[in-house]
Amino acid sequence: MSDKIHQLIEKLRENFVKKSDALLAEKSNNQLVNAKLIELKAQIEVLESENTALKVRIDDFKKQENEVEEEFILQTQQTTMVSDEHIDELVKEIDYCIGQLKK
Repeated sequence: MSDKIHQLIEKLRENFVKKSDALLAEKSNNQLVNAKLIELKAQIEVLESENTALKVRIDDFKKQENEVEEEFILQTQQTTMVSDEHIDELVKEIDYCIGQLKK
């Protein structure tokens, strides 16, 4: 009976050692996964920071685009608008031409 008890104890030890080794391997794997997780979180922070910076640049470009568009519209309006003085000159010229045609 003593041999059977020793065999059972030996099997229990072997199982304990296997389970202990498996636990150590899982702890090691867990540490690697945690390290990778920390690294990925750091990369996410960097990417989020870059994303924020890019959003700011996009907003700046949109503002610049709006300013350029407004300036273009203003310049276009100014060049196409005829001043009152110019209209008066054109009316006088037309009157003169009509007067010449009547002669």
